[in-house]
Amino acid sequence: PSPAGRAISFPARATMGERSAETRFLQPIVDFQKSRHHVHDALLGLGRELGASKTAVSRAFRAAEEAQQLFTHQLRARGDEVIRSLRESGRRALVLVGRTYNTCDGGVNLNLPRKIKDLGWVAFPMDFLPIPSPPGEETVPNMSWRTGQRIMAAPEFLCGRNDFLPI
Repeated sequence: PSPAGRAISFPARATMGERSAETRFLQPIVDFQKSRHHVHDALLGLGRELGASKTAVSRAFRAAEEAQQLFTHQLRARGDEVIRSLRESGRRALVLVGRTYNTCDGGVNLNLPRKIKDLGWVAFPMDFLPIPSPPGEETVPNMSWRTGQRIMAAPEFLCGRNDFLPI
């Protein structure tokens, strides 16, 4: 779990002042890099704190897994479609390598994809790259953070290609 995510309750409590003593803070630790069973158990614990039944939590967990799998499939399919289109047209793309919440948020990245487009290039999100998720340990040794693994694997995937340039 992210250190920032784990620590967020502390500034929240400080901001709330005296009201924080009356407020119940939920601080589940859900490590999505661990096994499916471990994640499910952590969410069952959170569900228990919220008064949800095991059945309801398990049903929600399965629905979330299915939704994530569908999203990932659609994301990769769109990436394949854009790669094919670029190959057919002979165009090149600048790959936005970084955390999705930075590279795909126009407010955070100062509309970088628009600027890339205005220069005649295609802005291509790193998440569209056909990189296994997570990449193998041999690709990114000692990197426990899944997004970090993909960030480190992206340049390796792009190495030697002249149709995709990382930024």
